[in-house]
Amino acid sequence: MGIEKLDVKGGEDTPNVLFDNETKTLKISGKSFPDNVIEFYNPIINWLKDYAESPFSQTNVILSFDYFNTASAKVILDILQVLGSIHKKGAVVDIKWLYDKDDED
Repeated sequence: MGIEKLDVKGGEDTPNVLFDNETKTLKISGKSFPDNVIEFYNPIINWLKDYAESPFSQTNVILSFDYFNTASAKVILDILQVLGSIHKKGAVVDIKWLYDKDDED
């Protein structure tokens, strides 16, 4: 598959986003409360939609947020919906959401 690697370096208020072609793993980690959520996440969602056109037979997803705000929660849901469309096409989508068990939120 010729999908381009996705590698977005996070900052103080944005998460790291990496799609590793070798392990077929999409990892989003860190804090997510950018000033403009749409501006930050649109390229990622567009990349994911392009990937969904011809995904690997299995896609591994690791979500590991230290914190995300309400606006980011909506976009995370959008990401999960695109992943759902990949699953509906017959591909395996394995999602792991890592969290601190003591964090009540």
